[in-house]
Amino acid sequence: YFEIGEQTFPEGLYWIISRNWETGVMEWQEKAKEGEILEGPTVGVSSDK
Repeated sequence: YFEIGEQTFPEGLYWIISRNWETGVMEWQEKAKEGEILEGPTVGVSSDK
């Protein structure tokens, strides 16, 4: 994923908008302060790691 923006919230969480390299799909992902991705709203896209 390629991060192209972020939005910080008072709760200490922030969202990044990222683009999937293979599909070109842009999606917001919730991340913790440490940078761990907690969840992605567009879960319907399957990815092979």
